[in-house]
Amino acid sequence: METLRRFWQQVRQYWAGLSLARRVLIISATVGAVAALLLVAYLSQTSAYRPLFTDLPPEEIAAIRARLSSANIPYRLVQGGTGIEVPEHRFAEARVTLAAEGLPRSGGKGYELFDETSLVATPFVQSVNYQRALQAELARAIMQLEPVRAARVLIARPEPTPFVRDQRPPTASVVITLKPGASLSRSMAQSIVSLVARSVEGLKPENVTVVDSTGRLLSDPHMAEREELPTPQLEYRRELEFRLTEALVKRILNETPLKIARKEQADSILTGEVRTVPVTNLGNAFGSDLPKELQLVMVVDWTWKNRRTGEIIAQQRGMQQAGEYLPLANETFYDGSAEAINDLAKRIVEAMESAW
Repeated sequence: METLRRFWQQVRQYWAGLSLARRVLIISATVGAVAALLLVAYLSQTSAYRPLFTDLPPEEIAAIRARLSSANIPYRLVQGGTGIEVPEHRFAEARVTLAAEGLPRSGGKGYELFDETSLVATPFVQSVNYQRALQAELARAIMQLEPVRAARVLIARPEPTPFVRDQRPPTASVVITLKPGASLSRSMAQSIVSLVARSVEGLKPENVTVVDSTGRLLSDPHMAEREELPTPQLEYRRELEFRLTEALVKRILNETPLKIARKEQADSILTGEVRTVPVTNLGNAFGSDLPKELQLVMVVDWTWKNRRTGEIIAQQRGMQQAGEYLPLANETFYDGSAEAINDLAKRIVEAMESAW
């Protein structure tokens, strides 16, 4: 204690012997050193962050957060909670730490399941693990597609039977979650169907179903029945179906007491399909081989049924509606189909009104 008191007295004597200029210089140097230390500490805490993963489902983000917290690695959420960033100088450490835990799982563990060998694994357990691994590997492959954010594959294999008549084929279902603002074309959905069907022994494409996270069917189970139709034509028919849906919604809202609701909340459901749209030349221009007037005929199947009881309220197969357009007057197929779509929507709504 005596030593500390003598030291403090010496400091006071030294300070009292300094001129005003030297006192100001020492105080400035001390304040500058403290400010520099504070600045270094602040910059070390707010160092540049680097994206670790993006566009992941919430359950994946939750698992990654828990592992990073246990490893004392700072992180921050981005992209509305679907992405996560870490300081750039700890990026490699975070990658290795998560990889050791098999994160992100991306649909579950794939063939790395078999890295966890067990001497007591039965053939049944090995078979189940193989199916789990195959499902996870297929989900990872599907997630490589640009519009897909997450995917899950479920494969159903019936029990083998010695009786041929009792044998049932395997089936598969694919549930995908699309990235915000993204869409999946029919051709890409068919690619997913082919990928899954060719990866599972005995699985036929018509037994593979692809849906999105909203429950919308993306695959075409009747594709095999109309393979003669090229993909662009199928896409164009889907566009016609979309435009017809819009026209029906507009007429139902404006001309009927019915309301439009989500599928799970609706009392009844209206479904339909554009079967064919043949185009006929009604005549050429005078002195030319160019068509003067073309006619298209939309052939539509539609069904209106009670969602709760399954009872069909109204239905019509093969409803036809023609539309004409003049190519020489710069009219296109779109103009002719617009006329046919409006007339079809009117006729379908009138049939619905007479049914209720």
